Amino acid sequence: MSDAMSVFPKLQTGIDVNIKFVDVSCFECTPELAVFDVLRIPLYHGWLPDPQDNATCSSVMNYSYNQLVEKIISSKDSTDEDVLREGLLAEEFLKNSASQLTCHGVLSILESAPNHRLAVLFRNNHFLTLYKKENELFTLVTDQGFLTKSGIVWETLSSVQGDTNFTDADFLSSQTQSHEQSPKQQLDSDFQIAMSLQNEEDKISPCQNNPSTANTSHLSNEDKDRQMATKLQQELDKEALRHSSSRAPPRGQQPQTVSDAEDEKKCIIL
Repeated sequence: MSDAMSVFPKLQTGIDVNIKFVDVSCFECTPELAVFDVLRIPLYHGWLPDPQDNATCSSVMNYSYNQLVEKIISSKDSTDEDVLREGLLAEEFLKNSASQLTCHGVLSILESAPNHRLAVLFRNNHFLTLYKKENELFTLVTDQGFLTKSGIVWETLSSVQGDTNFTDADFLSSQTQSHEQSPKQQLDSDFQIAMSLQNEEDKISPCQNNPSTANTSHLSNEDKDRQMATKLQQELDKEALRHSSSRAPPRGQQPQTVSDAEDEKKCIIL
């Protein structure tokens, strides 16, 4: 209790812990860990080597993080091939798992953490609130960018590559909405416009002499697609010209003439 009381003031600025690459709940015994012991809050990390990689495990598992860094530094000055090899393996492990999380680490946390109990996850030199519900891990979202997103409270911890989902306070999936269209949405929108133009064109009688409204049934699919794209670009050009002509020119600048607008249309790349 005395050790925990001395650590409490440091919680406002952060405390240091030294993980060990043996187990997800294994840390170097320091006075800082007394806080978690007194409050009975489990502390985990997900920085474990793959047990199938025997060479890396033998070079990493018997060390804490601080000891492993010292080992890597000292191995660079050694002439022993075994020491050099272990140092390189340890350095490669730290480099490949720079996010301080591995697949084996996530699975180990999932097996060790009990359901419906809060815990703390140490990752990227930060402490995250961890919760396990129905054999699924969640971390509390505390990023400032989500402050106004009331429907985003938890983030799933199921992948090292960042393929996660956001949920609300009831752990129901929450979709982040953006005011800007994604590239796929933009393509779908353009395709719908093109199809609408094509349908309008098909409604026009094919017996008219105007070439732009002639029946295109004899054309190939590639020619039809090109014609639809051209028609779409023409409509977009007209819309852009209407917007530009509706705005008054800035002071000291001459209004845009029709020839200027035609030149701009010629420069548009479809």
